[in-house]
Amino acid sequence: MPTDRRIELWPVLLGALLLTMIAASIAFYLIAAANPDPVVVDDAYGAGLRYNEAQRTRGRAARLGYELALDTRGEGDGVRVMLRVRDRAGRSVAPERARVRRVRPAEGGHDDVFELQDDGGAFAGRIPLPLPGRWRLVAVARVEGETLERSFDLRRP
Repeated sequence: MPTDRRIELWPVLLGALLLTMIAASIAFYLIAAANPDPVVVDDAYGAGLRYNEAQRTRGRAARLGYELALDTRGEGDGVRVMLRVRDRAGRSVAPERARVRRVRPAEGGHDDVFELQDDGGAFAGRIPLPLPGRWRLVAVARVEGETLERSFDLRRP
């Protein structure tokens, strides 16, 4: 009596499908583990309003021909900042007032505002960064009655 053995293909396909799903899950996990900082804010509505205002001030600065530059230098558990405003020709413009808003994109409770002091044509100050990781500094300067704003991202080791 000859026995004719038939090979079924469906168990092999099912096993390959399961292995593919496991490999995809592991790949997604590795990507998520490599990028742990989600963008979180305490007040999403307020953050949206601030974003809209920042877009308007960027457009206003471009129309008026001003550019905000922020130089940072690590200093202990913070940074020393120097804010400069330049016009279209590259000449330094002295703002009436300047401040920096510190934002922790990954978690709430660390946002604060720091007034900068006039330092001979530029505004300077020290911004403490109490935790390592990603930070956003939002420079705000008042020039000729207009408010200019620009965001700068940095990372504290």
